[in-house]
Amino acid sequence: MTQRIAPTRAGAALRLPTLLQDSLHQLEDAQSPEGVWTAFLDLARPLGLDVVHYVYAADLRDPAGRQFLRSTLARRWQDALRRHPGLAPAAQDARALTPRLIGTALSGPAPVTDRRVAADALCAEMGLEAGLVLPLPARDPGQAALILFGGRLSRPAFESLLASHGWALHAAALSGHARHGELLRRAFETRCGLTPKQRDLIRLVGEGLMDKQIAHSLDISFSAVRQRLACVQQKTGAQTRSELAALAMRLGLVGDPLLRAQAAHLADPETLGAGDSAEMCHPEPLTRTAAE
Repeated sequence: MTQRIAPTRAGAALRLPTLLQDSLHQLEDAQSPEGVWTAFLDLARPLGLDVVHYVYAADLRDPAGRQFLRSTLARRWQDALRRHPGLAPAAQDARALTPRLIGTALSGPAPVTDRRVAADALCAEMGLEAGLVLPLPARDPGQAALILFGGRLSRPAFESLLASHGWALHAAALSGHARHGELLRRAFETRCGLTPKQRDLIRLVGEGLMDKQIAHSLDISFSAVRQRLACVQQKTGAQTRSELAALAMRLGLVGDPLLRAQAAHLADPETLGAGDSAEMCHPEPLTRTAAE
């Protein structure tokens, strides 16, 4: 195994907490979504956090909808969510940025909702008396994700753990979520078994070419284009031409139009500092109020 050496800056070693550094190395080495899930478990268990719950979906308010879920919680947790959707983490929990604490051990004197009481009681039955819910920002509009780390810990023990390792859990979770998405994309490409010619076809669809233009570009017949499109749709599950175009961008075959729209602005020398490649932000002038 190759030995890693911590990067240096000005002759000084960059020292990260061992827990975080080991987790990031494990995520780098992961070659499948399952490897990322294993890294999450290996991150949590040395801290006594036996409950890990990782989920993302287009709409977390619908437990019966299509979700990607990995969890150490018993299947009856999902069964309970199907019977009582109100127990599910609210969509705003995943679309926020602020972590949230849950669990009977962390309940305070402040009033809580019936939903929170019921959810905490169900979690306690499954070994989760104190937990940290971390929202995971999603790149794609309409998607939301979160990860939960927890276990049977008292309030003082859990607060001490968060003071020592909370930021490391947060940093590793964010990196792991990004890595998981990357590996899911790779797994999709492998599973579909797209040939170079089929990838070219998807790219041309993503560039907005119509069938006759694609036929001319690939030097094939119009009917051959139709046949290849049908084959690609069958392999990928794309049902429309629009979905194929979206897939082209997700696979990196065409550029992101949002980034292209910013390219001219980023290349403008007036937006750059002297000898600096960072984008300069010029705040708008303050508007004086009538009171002033």
